[in-house]
Order: sequence, then C-alpha cells, then structure tokens
Amino acid sequence: GGDRPRYSATLSAAPFMLTRLFSQLPSGWISPQVRARLGEYGIDGLVTMQRLSVSGEVGSGARPSLSGSIGLRNGRVTLNPQYPAVEALSSSLSFDDAQVRVTALRAAWGPFRLAGEDLLITQWLSDPHVDVKISGTGPLAGLIDVAQRIEDAPLLREVFSRMQEATGDVETVAHVIGTPGGKNGLSLVDVDLRLHHAGSRTT
Repeated sequence: GGDRPRYSATLSAAPFMLTRLFSQLPSGWISPQVRARLGEYGIDGLVTMQRLSVSGEVGSGARPSLSGSIGLRNGRVTLNPQYPAVEALSSSLSFDDAQVRVTALRAAWGPFRLAGEDLLITQWLSDPHVDVKISGTGPLAGLIDVAQRIEDAPLLREVFSRMQEATGDVETVAHVIGTPGGKNGLSLVDVDLRLHHAGSRTT
C-alpha cells in the first residue's frame, strides 16, 4: 500500500523546432487526435522553452502534469486549405493541464497583418476548444477575396461578392470560438469592420 513516490522537474532549453518537440514527447502525453490535428494543420515554428515544469507519480504510467511558458517565432499553421496559411507567427504562450493562454500574437495571413492580445485554448491536451479575438489590417481587396470563401457566413459572402475593383484598407476584429477539427469546427461569433479611404464598384 501507501502512496507512490512523486517526482517533479523544471526544465529550460535552447531554441528548437516545434515539430521536433511533438515527435519526441512520449505518446501518452498528448492524445492521438491532437497529434493528428497538429500534423494536419502543418503547425511548426521556432520555440524558446522559457520554463517547463513536469510532475507526477513514479511508475504510475499516467501522463504527468505540465505547466510552463514558451515563446514562438517564425511559426506557420494552415487551419483550412481554402484559406491562406498563417505565417510569420510569433507569440508568448503560458500553459498548464487545463488551458493555453496566448499573448502578444503577431502574424501574416495572406495580405493581412494579424494581432491578438489574449487568446484562450482549453482542453488542449484532449479536445481543444478555442475562444479568440483577432484583429487584422490590410487591403479591402484582400478581405473581399477571403470573405468570398467563408462558407459559414453566407450573408458576408454575398455582400462582398457584389464588390469589385475595391480600393482602400480595412481594419477588422473577429471573435472566433469552437473546436478545430471537431464536428462543428470553428464559428465566427461576430466581426467588426472599419474601412479607410475605401471605394468599390458594386454589381
């Protein structure tokens, strides 16, 4: 009887590629579904491991508890093949078993510059759920091109499909929630658009 002995360790490491980390983590630490999605989305980038704490019971075979913080640079992810890939991704991430919090996110998405200050991913080790607000700036013509491909926003798609020869820039803030890769995927909750020096011809 008696309690199993416990272990704990705190680690840091020189920068390394994210795909290398996922390939070397023990199979029990991250669910097969999450591993499959990471491969499907082509997620990669240069990681700086600022702190990683690992703890658990010796010999139990259970996945240890994880917490820590990392920095990401030169990241890339393709959430949906019908949209441009997110590139030049940089951010700071802090995590524990329950959630990942992403701050100071910067990225390029097609012709748009993206930014996010406080993004939350819960149940990330088993069935990730995201709740994010992303702001973006770029040319109106680029937004129209992307919007015409958004399947779950038919009204938005119809409005933008009537606009041609667009000029000017747009600022947008989008609120997205959902389960990437799940049955219902990601949903656009709301979107705020501000146009600058914009013009177009409608059909």
